[in-house]
Amino acid sequence: MEDFPIGKISPSLFHDIIYPALGNPNPKILVGPNTGMDMAIVRVGQEDVLVTSTDPVVIRPELGWHDSSWFAVQVVASDVAVSGIMPQVMTFSLVLPASLAVADLKDLWQALSDACHKEHIQIANVRLMYSDYATFPVVGAATAIAQGHQSHYITPADASLGDEVLCTKGAAIQATAILARLFSTELRTFLSAEETFEAQSLFEQIGVLQDVRILLRHNLVKKGVSTMHDATEGGILGAVYEIAVASDLGVELDADNIFVYPVTKKIFDHYNIDPLSVISEGTLVMTARSTFVPIIQQVLEEEGILCQSIGRMTDKAHGRWITQNNMRKPLYHPGSDPYWRLMSTLRQKSLHVKSRGEIGHTDFHNET
Repeated sequence: MEDFPIGKISPSLFHDIIYPALGNPNPKILVGPNTGMDMAIVRVGQEDVLVTSTDPVVIRPELGWHDSSWFAVQVVASDVAVSGIMPQVMTFSLVLPASLAVADLKDLWQALSDACHKEHIQIANVRLMYSDYATFPVVGAATAIAQGHQSHYITPADASLGDEVLCTKGAAIQATAILARLFSTELRTFLSAEETFEAQSLFEQIGVLQDVRILLRHNLVKKGVSTMHDATEGGILGAVYEIAVASDLGVELDADNIFVYPVTKKIFDHYNIDPLSVISEGTLVMTARSTFVPIIQQVLEEEGILCQSIGRMTDKAHGRWITQNNMRKPLYHPGSDPYWRLMSTLRQKSLHVKSRGEIGHTDFHNET
């Protein structure tokens, strides 16, 4: 039996296996599955489109029902929001462990409802079932849906020659926060208590819905911002590469301009991982017309969101390049995200330590 890398399926497997077999062609599908395209765009009526995206629902009880549900909703909704049309509806299909108590089910579902309500999203359809085979954290899937005018949406294929590449917040936001929340005891072997708290606090920056709302409120999407992509699998490097491929352009990426929190650098240096290649839900990668960059940075930073210029889109013949640590080299997709391998390693280590009775509590229930 062949073992595949943990995480999203590779682009090569997608194009070899998934892409050729997509059912019956439908001319109403304006944007379908492809590299870097995390949403579908479907024509409805004469002038409107539906934007939809489906993701696994990841619920980690060790984060608490509230935070875990908020995280799950952010992940699903972000893939629609980056189209420039905000999600309005979500559907859930959950397969929950048979051992889950009714009281926990009530708390979990209320937390999911609250997370949707906070983002002005209505839950339109639900299917829940219990199974002896179901285990946390992956307990089903959810779909986010939006409807808007066909002139309002953008996709990662819409970058133009000369656009600047921007990103918000910094690298490895999600990975830093989740690892610090789940494995604080392990991280405290090389982080101070203050650094651990700082890493855990980055949880509040997960999600790009606020970033997109600010840009929409100032009428900067499409007029100034040409593409948006949340930096999930493969981190910032993966998102920039996917925009370049989808737009059929080259890119010059200045990785030395990308902000990395000191605690993030310390964590990933310890594990010999480049934080720019690590999952970072919460980091919005954009391309934008150069003349609009100052106002884009201004409106975001007025709301406390750092926005950095990290490169520019070039002609495809120019190639795709990254300058990192003052060294220029070809830019490639990072491939399988090292976060998943690290997560698995730390999980096994934590279980091993617990089984030997070397700690008095499990890392899976932190005080955060």
